[in-house]
Amino acid sequence: MRLLASLLLFAAQLLPHLAAAQRLTETCVELIADTDEVEALRRLVIDEMGRHPTHQVVEKNCPSHLRVELITFQGRRYLTGRINAQVPHRQEIEGDNYTKGIEDLLRVVLHHDPIRLRDPRHEGWLRSRLRVLKSGRTGVGVEFFQVGGRLEGELMSLPGVAVVGRREVGDWHLAGRIGFAMRVEPVERLSFIQQLSLQGQAAYYFSSGNVSPYVAGVFGVEDQRFRGPVHLAGEEGLDDYHKLGLSLGLRLGLEVFRLTATRFDLYLQGSAPLFAATDEEAYVIDAYFPTLSFGGGFIF
Repeated sequence: MRLLASLLLFAAQLLPHLAAAQRLTETCVELIADTDEVEALRRLVIDEMGRHPTHQVVEKNCPSHLRVELITFQGRRYLTGRINAQVPHRQEIEGDNYTKGIEDLLRVVLHHDPIRLRDPRHEGWLRSRLRVLKSGRTGVGVEFFQVGGRLEGELMSLPGVAVVGRREVGDWHLAGRIGFAMRVEPVERLSFIQQLSLQGQAAYYFSSGNVSPYVAGVFGVEDQRFRGPVHLAGEEGLDDYHKLGLSLGLRLGLEVFRLTATRFDLYLQGSAPLFAATDEEAYVIDAYFPTLSFGGGFIF
């Protein structure tokens, strides 16, 4: 009964925080433009803000005030955005793609709203995590990497490619990754020939700027395949052996162009399988094989 009472008390204390986590910052929108299509541009801004559930457009009594200005200078068009006391952010319009320009502008400006950053009801650890599925940015990408390890005193590595999907919010992201690496040339001795991995990762960025280092914890399943001589009496030749199991890892990376739609990612990742590759039938291999990989890729 004491445990139940404690849980109920904890839930009662938590519910107000959960309710606060769902509040939106009420924001007035002002648009200034050297064009006759001011109202159409204002509608584009409001529609784009509807995709950012951290803010809600209102007409009066607003704690936040967003000002967007469109100017033309030397034949080029620029969008400048400022929210409250924030330093203005400028975005050039490419061609007639106003939608893309407004999307990029608001992604930066709304994320740095000082009202939300200093108000504990709106911006706390709990709140930022609970809104990940609503206000996060979804990205997909591809990576090219080299993975390897030491086997019987010799360093062996394989080229590989991975497909990545992730959800990013603020200074962290969750990601899923499917990677495949294999050796294409023939082997005559015990060799690491293939790796298939399905992993998840939770990463933290150390900066909100355009270039940021990050660290990520990695977890998932990994299939390691080896090829080597068969050690059975009366048999000669090569045979394959593979082992599937759980693995844990650590990833250190550097992400470039974070404030644009396309990012470039460089990383170094160590992976420690929670199993040993032990062939008890043909005795192809009996070893523990952790791996180290490095590579780069693009996130869109």
